[in-house]
Amino acid sequence: NDGDIHASVIEETIIGIINTAESGILSRMQHELAKVIYILDKLEDANPHTLYSIELLLYRILEHYGNINETRLIKEIMSNPESLMEIIDKTYMSSDEDERAVEIEQLKNDNSYALMGWHILYTLRQTPFVDSNNTIDEVALNNYIDKLQTLGNAKHKIKGVNTVIGELLGNYPETEDYPPIPICDIIERLNSKEVNDGFRTRLYNKRGVTVRPAYDGGTLEKNEANKYKKYADKIRYTHPIVCSIFDDLSRDYYQIAKNEDLRVKIEKMEF
Repeated sequence: NDGDIHASVIEETIIGIINTAESGILSRMQHELAKVIYILDKLEDANPHTLYSIELLLYRILEHYGNINETRLIKEIMSNPESLMEIIDKTYMSSDEDERAVEIEQLKNDNSYALMGWHILYTLRQTPFVDSNNTIDEVALNNYIDKLQTLGNAKHKIKGVNTVIGELLGNYPETEDYPPIPICDIIERLNSKEVNDGFRTRLYNKRGVTVRPAYDGGTLEKNEANKYKKYADKIRYTHPIVCSIFDDLSRDYYQIAKNEDLRVKIEKMEF
């Protein structure tokens, strides 16, 4: 409507607030600012490049006051490997010595983008081209990964790229028919230590903080160990690399369970 405020006016206002953040106005109006950005995100006339920049700079605020996964920034990252590569590029060091030296000097002057990149990559909890029903577009996902690796090689950051690929694959929800064969196929095809490590780490970190009853011992860990053993058995003769990852996780959790059982036994003896 003619009475509506154009997206460009909102964008300019938000950028002005960001540029005067030293005045303290940013910290005083975080909630209101997040609400406005989420509205801006839905406006058709919003400038994509400006919107992505705003959402990137104010990522933590948006994360705190809404569903960050609904933003166009996350949707862009999940659909466009070039956009994800921009974040990886600011986060991981080049394997080229000359490029690495330049990056280290840049970090000494300003490491804010690197820190934000680490946070975004750590908190991403989606797998590209997986819909709301957890159906995987296998062709699109493979194309996305192949393009991301091409970009990573060109930037001399393939190890970082492969770590992130593993983490993204590890984000897939653990449904009743887990593990999904298309994701197992990708891990076997890539056959990369960094992909495997990223996948394994993300599975472990997805568990989050746990609360156990007093003297419960390692019951929670035994359940996790049995779960990963079940996953491994499903693909034991078809996907040896992924099977090995699940077996390692199962063994780790069994060891933690034993340690917890021993701890409880000692505590009971003390009483």
